[in-house]
Amino acid sequence: MRCDPRSSIPWALAIIAIGAYCSGCGGLAPGHLGGGGGGGNPPPTHGTARIQGIVVDAANPAQRIAGATIRVAQAQQTSDALGAFAFTHLNAGTVVLAVSFPPEMGYRAMQIAVSTASGKLTQVTVAAVPEGINSPDSVSISPSSVQVDLGEQVTFTLTVTALGLPSVCRPSLSILGGIGSVTPTGVFTATAKGTGSLTASVGTASATATITVVAPTGPHLGTLSVSPSTLSADGGKVRIAVTATDGAGIERIVALIESPDGSREPVALGLEAGTLTDGTWAKEIRVPQNSNPTDPQGHQLPQTYNVKVTARDARGKQAVSPPGEQWVIITVAGLEPPPPPPGG
Repeated sequence: MRCDPRSSIPWALAIIAIGAYCSGCGGLAPGHLGGGGGGGNPPPTHGTARIQGIVVDAANPAQRIAGATIRVAQAQQTSDALGAFAFTHLNAGTVVLAVSFPPEMGYRAMQIAVSTASGKLTQVTVAAVPEGINSPDSVSISPSSVQVDLGEQVTFTLTVTALGLPSVCRPSLSILGGIGSVTPTGVFTATAKGTGSLTASVGTASATATITVVAPTGPHLGTLSVSPSTLSADGGKVRIAVTATDGAGIERIVALIESPDGSREPVALGLEAGTLTDGTWAKEIRVPQNSNPTDPQGHQLPQTYNVKVTARDARGKQAVSPPGEQWVIITVAGLEPPPPPPGG
């Protein structure tokens, strides 16, 4: 039996249409046929921002909290035995972490707004507030802007209040920019050059500090001072002091004292106040009496001593104050002729 070719055309078209429909079914993304893991469908995987965090007790930040549920859009994580969690493939901007706890754990549910950036890691510390403590309502951070050498540390002062009174709670913290890490108590360690920010938050209140991480530059020296800078012809005691900051820690500061005859004597300064990373270094020295000869009239020229300081940090990097070739001067006055006798 011969078939009319024209009668087979509708069947051929139907078969092509069915084939096209079935091939489209085979293109469904994994996870859409029964859901992925983690308690829900995964969010779109177009972004390149990442979040890495830990959950701690706000009143006792050394205590990590396991078993907290953290949600970002449709994605969900549970903090592990070390209180850690992580999210990837996030869009740049602001994401909200919704954090909840099993009732028996005794922590309040909370939300934290976290800034993210394309290709960057945002590190987060979630500070969970126990039920029996007043919820913090304000936070401040100091300093509000800081430059840090790569590998150095800086400690931020985090002030939290609840109902107008100081709170025992620590704030939640987040670092944007992948420039370093921060402890729950506010100690920041710079691990990569660049500019980022540290945000502290409690409830709906937040405060942000800008952090710039640069290549190590050595100690930062303040103004060198000598006091007094002018002495009588008999000489006397002079205090030499300078402020110095260095995240790696100051190892040694030496004052170089150039005498009127051109000889130079190094004098080690000691830490007088503060710390090795941010302190005042000082030393009291004895300047001898003026040794210049006097002329027949009894005049004596003054003498000058020049002072510089050199600082070295724990990495071996050095800095000199004041910069350039200018020295700080100590002047020992000369004698003046005695006044003429009365009626002379």
